[in-house]
Amino acid sequence: MKMQLSALIGLVCALALAACGGTSEAGENSGTLKVGVIPIADVAPLYVGMEQGFFEDEGLTIEPQIAEGGAAIATSVLSGDYQFGFSNVVSLVTARSKDLPLRIVSQGASGHESEKDAFDTLLVPGASSIKKPTDLEGKTVAVNALSNIGPLSINYAVEEAGGDPSRIKYVEVPFPDMIAAVEAGRVDAAWVVEPFASQGIGAGMRSIFAPFEAVSPDLTIATYFANEQYIK
Repeated sequence: MKMQLSALIGLVCALALAACGGTSEAGENSGTLKVGVIPIADVAPLYVGMEQGFFEDEGLTIEPQIAEGGAAIATSVLSGDYQFGFSNVVSLVTARSKDLPLRIVSQGASGHESEKDAFDTLLVPGASSIKKPTDLEGKTVAVNALSNIGPLSINYAVEEAGGDPSRIKYVEVPFPDMIAAVEAGRVDAAWVVEPFASQGIGAGMRSIFAPFEAVSPDLTIATYFANEQYIK
């Protein structure tokens, strides 16, 4: 997981500026901000900022709201239930393509220059015959969201290796259920991020490759965003 200090400072500043506008539409104290997040290591810097008092120093009280994915968070941000949300960039690009009034306010998470430092990976059982991207052809792969950043990055890696990503069957599985799905044989492989990557490897699973890093070093993966009306 990677989020540089400058990015964390940027998030603190973005939230502080937004909170200066007075009372929110929900009538809550403007210093209390609900931030939609998912239970993965990518959002750890938000909690670090809370523990270190960075937000408190700006007169802010952060209330993380746990959700299953970016789509649910975007809905809550659009409705005004959350003031800010965390989501991968593909979900936000898709939302903007549908003219939804969401805008990025800060970097959230990015990839790494090498796979050994990656926080994402494609896991298979230890005895699996899958050893490289092209071996995924004809296999069932678990991802947390269909037609999103997970399968898109996997498809890229498979295509770059000379394979046919159209032959991969993707199924949607929440991150916390990925390891069990692999162990039960319901899927041949699972795309996970930390802390589930370490859990899977600790359970005897094997890492094939890191999809984000296969696309590009330091790939911007996720960001924090808000409703344009709230920003105004």
